[in-house]
Amino acid sequence: MNKNIFYILAILVCFNVYSCSKSDLITYDGERLLVFFNPAKEASQSPIDSVVFKFGLLPIEITDTLISYPVKLVGKKLDKPTPFIVMANKSATTGVENKDFIVQAEHSFPSDTVIYNLPIRIFRPSSANSKFKITLELPQTENFNNDAFKSEGNKKESNRVVFYVTDELIIPANWTISGSALGANFHLGPFSRKKLQLISKIVITRSGNDVFTPDLILSNVATNSGNITTFGTWLNEYLVDQAKKGTPVLDEDGGLMKAGDKFK
Repeated sequence: MNKNIFYILAILVCFNVYSCSKSDLITYDGERLLVFFNPAKEASQSPIDSVVFKFGLLPIEITDTLISYPVKLVGKKLDKPTPFIVMANKSATTGVENKDFIVQAEHSFPSDTVIYNLPIRIFRPSSANSKFKITLELPQTENFNNDAFKSEGNKKESNRVVFYVTDELIIPANWTISGSALGANFHLGPFSRKKLQLISKIVITRSGNDVFTPDLILSNVATNSGNITTFGTWLNEYLVDQAKKGTPVLDEDGGLMKAGDKFK
C-alpha cells in the first residue's frame, strides 16, 4: 500500500490535519461537542459535508484503502480519554457496512488534543459503473453535546459527512478520437486505466515532479495541452525500452501496450 500512497494523498489532501493553521485548533471553555472538521472546505465550492472519493484514479490493483477523517473537539480540552460514537445513517447510506466500508462505532477521544483522526476503510465498488455513498454522523452522548452544533456560516465543520465513492473514470473526448493528429489518441494510443497509471509514473520519473498524478494527466489531455506530445514520446520510449529488455508491457486486454500512431 505504501507505494501507492501519493495517489491517495492526491485525492485526500484535504484530510491532512497538519495543514491546519494554528488558529484552526484553538478551543474555548464551555460545553463539549464533536464535529467533523475539514480545513480545506473553506475555499471549496462543494458542500462542506461531502467528499468525493474516486477509485478510478487509483491503480487497478488497489481494492480498498484506509483513510482518516478529522473529528474536532469544540470546547474545553479533555483531561482523560473519553468515549464517543460514530454511526452510519442507514437511511442515507447506500453502501453496505462491512462490505463496502468499515467504520468502528466506538472510539476514544484522546486527552489534551483537539483532533482525532477517524479511520475509515473503503472498498472499491464492484464495477466501473457502480457507486455508493456513506453518511456518517456523531450522535449525542453523555460526554458530548453534539446536538448543540450550529451549522450557520460554518464552512469547515459539520455534524455529518457524506462520502460519495465511485470507480467511474471519465475519459476526455479527445483521447477516444482516433485518426486525428490533434487528438491525444494520436500520441498516447488507445486509452486504458493501466496506461494512464503508467504514463503518470513515467512523467513523474522523467520530470522529477510528483504533481503529475493520473488526475493531472487527464486534465492535460482534456485541455489538449502541449504536454501530450511529451507524454506520448516518453511513453513510446519506455515501451520500446522494455520490449528490448525482454519485458514487454502488456495492457489490460492482455495485448502489447502501444503508444499512438505517431510512433508507428
